[in-house]
Amino acid sequence: MKKLLSIILTAALALGICCAPAAAYSDVAADAWYAGAVEFCAEQGLMDGMGGDVFDPAGAVTRAQLVTTLWRLAGKPAGAGDSAFADVAADAWYAAAVDWAVSDGVTDGMGDGTFAPDAPLTREMLVTFLHRFAGQPAAAETPDFADAADIADWAKAAAAWARSAGLVQGKGEGVFDPRGGASRAELATVLQNYAAIAAAALVPAESVLGVYVFGDSATPTDVAVDDSGALLVTDGFYKVIWSITADDEAVFAGAVTPADAQGEPYGGYLDGAAEKALFGSPRDLAPFMEGWAVSDPANNTVRFIKDGQVQTLNGIDFDQPTGLAAGDDGVLYVANTGAGTVLKVTPKGESSVVVSGLDGPTGLAFADGTLYVAETDGGNVWRFSADGSGKTLVSGEFFGPTGLAVGDDGTVYVADTAAAAVWAVSPDGTLTALMTATEGRDLEIWPAAPAGLFLYEGTLLVCDRFAGVLVVLDLG
Repeated sequence: MKKLLSIILTAALALGICCAPAAAYSDVAADAWYAGAVEFCAEQGLMDGMGGDVFDPAGAVTRAQLVTTLWRLAGKPAGAGDSAFADVAADAWYAAAVDWAVSDGVTDGMGDGTFAPDAPLTREMLVTFLHRFAGQPAAAETPDFADAADIADWAKAAAAWARSAGLVQGKGEGVFDPRGGASRAELATVLQNYAAIAAAALVPAESVLGVYVFGDSATPTDVAVDDSGALLVTDGFYKVIWSITADDEAVFAGAVTPADAQGEPYGGYLDGAAEKALFGSPRDLAPFMEGWAVSDPANNTVRFIKDGQVQTLNGIDFDQPTGLAAGDDGVLYVANTGAGTVLKVTPKGESSVVVSGLDGPTGLAFADGTLYVAETDGGNVWRFSADGSGKTLVSGEFFGPTGLAVGDDGTVYVADTAAAAVWAVSPDGTLTALMTATEGRDLEIWPAAPAGLFLYEGTLLVCDRFAGVLVVLDLG
């Protein structure tokens, strides 16, 4: 048995630096009806306190606060940069979340060119934002709120879904109170309910070889295995790359910085010795020039790690680089997400566009002279020849694919992050669900946001950036 499986098959290990105890708030009694939800949101990094040791459970939630929690729930993805609300400054603490929310269809603002970030969130706004975040699923039944006539037309479907899904139960006597405010305690409870319902994963037990637990805040985004059998894992929360062996967990590259006002290490941008280098948002890994390329979309760069040093691939016009794949002849393919292109970078640092006109390309894979591209916003997976020609559709039945891997038999494995699912697409186009979010697993929360995939000796490694786990599936 290789090192990888000896790691995974041990009892669920916890990466020490990532495991902080849940926040203890002086204003959250242990027996409060919302105490478990507050603890859950603190552990998952979804909600912060209000300073000191105060959570303020009765405090009103604003629109900016809600989109920020949903952005965190989604794994802090980048938006398209086209939100352009008159009242959202580019440097506002919620700007990135609002940009993503517009790109993902979670909000379209107030209809007058503003977002109203500081406006109190109403209960009908809360369920509508979450309904859109979930992909606007249909309600299982028609709710019987006593004040159903008071619910705005734009919120009726969302309120029905939230009630039938068990996310909200009304405020007594069957009243929904659509225009009433939403408290921080209520938001925490809704988020916990959503995680339990929408991401209670069922995967055939015999297929799971093991689950590696990273801890309360880490967001593992991509994984690879180096020549020694150690796991290399990018972490978008701590903004480092971990090296994990059967005996140790250590930082492979990146320094853990102090936390910002939201409680997240702020990261940065610094080349040099690997243990001192700073990353903004390490995302994907790929072997390159006998080292490792790491995409860093927050810094709009691709970094290169070799012999204990980190340097930037300079002189290349990146626009939100995300997915990476090693191609033939030592070239590196880079998903230039913001530009809708895929670039090819040679070991000499020469770059060229090989694919253009895509709608949010992210995940990449390369096998047998063929480039595979996950078009996240379009919901498609495409295949191209190495030079970008010969575009053919692998499958267009995904909600938001971001991670890819290709087997020796031509099977394409797809992490459909937005749908909380992992799929296998056979060479004849048949889709098989390997992991899906369904009911019946109590409060297990994987898959919640599967992202990076890696094939290794008959297994599929799946990084779940929200659940904070690495799941190993047996493909045999």
